Order: sequence, then structure tokens, then C-alpha cells
Amino acid sequence: MDLLIWGDDGWGDELFVASLMTIAISLSSYAVGLVFGCLGAALKLVRNKAANLVGDIYTTVFRGVPELLVIYLFFSAAAWP
Repeated sequence: MDLLIWGDDGWGDELFVASLMTIAISLSSYAVGLVFGCLGAALKLVRNKAANLVGDIYTTVFRGVPELLVIYLFFSAAAWP
């Protein structure tokens, strides 16, 4: 239990900061997913054929591809210069 104390002798403050970072990343990814999901749903409901096609492609790709592969694709695209 001495490792969980706060300060230079323990890991308590580092674990607290890491848990706050995890919560921040979770909330921001939820918000981004909510925006993209609502945008995709709106594109599928619109009467414009081109926008409807974009919505169909979006939902087909993101529903047909496993989630872990989507995460890898986003991280690899973000790593490109």
C-alpha cells in the first residue's frame, strides 16, 4: 500500500492523473462518435440521392468493419505526415 501514496515516494498522483486522462479521452471520443453518428443518420434520411449515397456508404463501412480495425485505420491515418 505504500506505492499508492501521493508524492515522490508513491504512484497515487500519477494514477489519479492517468484516470482523469482516461475519462477525458472517453468523453471526447463519445462526443466525436455522437457527431459522426448523427451526421450519418441525417445523411441517410435526406431526400438528396448523393447525400443518401454518402450516408449509405458511411454506415456500410463502419458497420461492416470491426471496431478494432477502424481504430487502427484512424491511428495509421493520423500518423501519416
